[in-house]
Amino acid sequence: MRLALLAPIAWSIPPRHYGPRERQIALLCAGLVRHGVDVTLFASGDSMTAGQLAAVCPAACAEDASLDLQTWESLHIAHLSARADEFDLIHNHCDTLPLAYSRPLPTPVLTTLYSRPAPQSLPLLQRHVDRSYYVAMGPGDRHPDLPYAATVPPGVDLEAFTYQRQPGAYLLMYGSVHAHAGITEALAVAQQCGRPLIIAGPIQDQAYFAVHVAPHLDQGHLRYVGPVAASAYNELLGGAYALLQPNGDVAEQRLSAVEALACGTPVVTFATEAMAEIVCHGKTGYGVANVAEAVSCLAQVPTLSRQYCRDWVARRFSKACMVEAYVKVYIQILEREKACAHHASPPWGHWEVLLDTPTYKVKRLTVWPGERLSYQKHFRREEHWTVVQGEALITLNDVEKRHVAGEAIDIPHEAWHRLANPGASDLVVIEVQCGDYLGEDDIVRREDNYGRAKTAVQVDGEVRESQTFGFVDLAALPDQVADVGTLVPGREGSAVRLRALLDAAGVGEHAMHVTFSASVDHFSASVPLAAVVDRAVLVYRQGLEPLSTKQGGPVRLFITDVESCDVEDLNACTNVKNLDHIRVTVASETGTPARRA
Repeated sequence: MRLALLAPIAWSIPPRHYGPRERQIALLCAGLVRHGVDVTLFASGDSMTAGQLAAVCPAACAEDASLDLQTWESLHIAHLSARADEFDLIHNHCDTLPLAYSRPLPTPVLTTLYSRPAPQSLPLLQRHVDRSYYVAMGPGDRHPDLPYAATVPPGVDLEAFTYQRQPGAYLLMYGSVHAHAGITEALAVAQQCGRPLIIAGPIQDQAYFAVHVAPHLDQGHLRYVGPVAASAYNELLGGAYALLQPNGDVAEQRLSAVEALACGTPVVTFATEAMAEIVCHGKTGYGVANVAEAVSCLAQVPTLSRQYCRDWVARRFSKACMVEAYVKVYIQILEREKACAHHASPPWGHWEVLLDTPTYKVKRLTVWPGERLSYQKHFRREEHWTVVQGEALITLNDVEKRHVAGEAIDIPHEAWHRLANPGASDLVVIEVQCGDYLGEDDIVRREDNYGRAKTAVQVDGEVRESQTFGFVDLAALPDQVADVGTLVPGREGSAVRLRALLDAAGVGEHAMHVTFSASVDHFSASVPLAAVVDRAVLVYRQGLEPLSTKQGGPVRLFITDVESCDVEDLNACTNVKNLDHIRVTVASETGTPARRA
């Protein structure tokens, strides 16, 4: 699966100076690459990424006065639109403008809304709900008249922010400088508290700055330090007595608040509702209604634990949590979209829908030389294939026949069939489907060269509720492992820990053993539950796709750190392919040896 991340181009990814949103995108992109996702980042040309970079704008517009943001932003979005069919999902971080381009696109669009939608933008968002999905960054951002795929809080790289136990004396205000930023209130708070105020961020309204900020500047009480280089940002946040957020952009405030807390710096905000999940009143800062309340609460800041502020962020807003939450959303969307997809790039080539109606559909199939489709059948549609380029080897109910350009064949419903390309050039076939349901999920595969199989792991026995976990279910569980190679050197893929499955099913109090089974290999092994519950991981995906049977999937079990455990039985199931059944028992069950790989 291929993912496009559409980033703003005002600042680079990651930003060299200002850019709370851009730091989030940089963290997400790096985390997705670590999860094995094929990511293309659409950003300014001076951006850097471990994925692939796609850029038409040569540099960040906010740092190059020769670049007109509006012009380059249009070219930037048009660039993605022209390449949309290369991707399975587009993740938009540029607010609502790209949605104006999205309706004719063949690819679904997920948009992260960094704040609650304004009334004037709501009609545009509602108009595109048929092919667009939305993510809110906090519960207070959800609009009741808009459907959301999920709520994903911001994440922070704790390693990039140093915990500072002893605060400085100054108040810090971080964000764009303009008439609605709350600078007047911030000056009043600082003056009444008797503390110096430092303002950091780009000047969005130069005239406002000249009239309302510049006259008050002096090194003792008010300083403006500009957008702040990334290297100095950490020190500036951590050295503050408190981060002051009197007004302005809630999206900016949310992201900078999480970063300040990572340094141990409390936050005092006027945006009490939108910031409630970040600023815990009396613990990580204070939510206030006016200048007087802010002054009163700032006097109580020394009673707050700066260590608690950092720990709060570590528990709730880590970069790993953010990335895993987005991976879960991507998988849910992609699985939902499979049935109504208009293009795809399976291992054998690619296909695209040319015409789609409720009762018939026309597709173009391109099969690469030497490749072939799975041996499959459909229950609710029949197909008519016409070869328009190359030579086809078609199997229909176990009978093979070659067809050349201009020849056609009918595929009745429930007939086993396969298309293969025995030639040295691309094979192109026009497929016409007719039936009462034309979704891509109406398929049963008997044979497949590429190891595609349905993910399903049954958990039963001494549990509160027997459950079968599919691909989406496994992705939704906590305790994900982005790269199983960190636990089992030399192995690839992403996994979930066994404990997460068992916690979801609810292990009975008398359970002492667990039996792992792979029915396709006629394998089972029973081991003490206590020995494996925190050592076993289930690898179930590669990037955003299910683990193939060629890789030991759809689910493959590994038991890590076997050497530190004195249970000999573990050797039987340190590496189990095709795992499909986990049974929790009171007593041990006899098993058969596992196949190693």
